[in-house]
Amino acid sequence: RENNLDQAELMLRKHMKWRNEVNFDQLLLWDVPKQCQELLPEIILGFDNDNCPVILSPNGKWDIRKVLQEVGPETALLARWRNVKTIQEAMKNKLTSEGVPVTQYNVIADLEGLSMAQGTFAALRMFSESVQMFEANFPEYSKLLIVING
Repeated sequence: RENNLDQAELMLRKHMKWRNEVNFDQLLLWDVPKQCQELLPEIILGFDNDNCPVILSPNGKWDIRKVLQEVGPETALLARWRNVKTIQEAMKNKLTSEGVPVTQYNVIADLEGLSMAQGTFAALRMFSESVQMFEANFPEYSKLLIVING
């Protein structure tokens, strides 16, 4: 928060409230609906030279519209937060080459297959909301984003 202690405190308080609202710390115990796993996949490919996870996110193949129809936006968002929690666990106890705890990860966003048919208002709203919530709660997690097939 640019060294503004009041802003940092506000961000932390909002984050703790959000964590409680979505039960973030217990998400690994939650069974993600099969539809979310199949239609919104993400894969941890490995780790970069600094021990940061490298995630493949085949966004172009995601069928957000179908997920929203089958499980609803709240469950779809919870599935996204469970992926974040899984990535956090992958970073746990890992150190960078400089001996600093790993706190960031890389994403390869593959847009192959992306079409206008996927862009319903509900799907775009959910995607936008998830990005806004991610930025509000995990502003420094993203190390690198590479977009391919765009």
